[in-house]
Amino acid sequence: MKKILSAMALSSVLLLSACGDNDTDYEVVKDTVVRGMQQYTIETKMDDEKQIKALIEELEEKAMSNNTRPDSMWINVQTKRGKLTATVKEAYTLTGMNQTGLKEKNKPELKMK
Repeated sequence: MKKILSAMALSSVLLLSACGDNDTDYEVVKDTVVRGMQQYTIETKMDDEKQIKALIEELEEKAMSNNTRPDSMWINVQTKRGKLTATVKEAYTLTGMNQTGLKEKNKPELKMK
């Protein structure tokens, strides 16, 4: 129950911060933690790799500030109409490396679509 409340609180914080008018304008449509995997689905107009990298850093800071410190993070970036524009995965622990298939920790793998 405590994890559910923490996830809901984080979702609220992310949604409220996303409503601001800034360079990284986005909306979090999915925010879950399953077996140590932080999963986000983001709707945004961003399609530039530099903007997406800034978004990754912002979401990473928010995920790491949460009490449930994830083993890995997965992000799907899509348009308002649901078209996938980028996917990101990152491992923070050895477990996270197994979850993502990545060979290095703390190095996000960004794939633009």
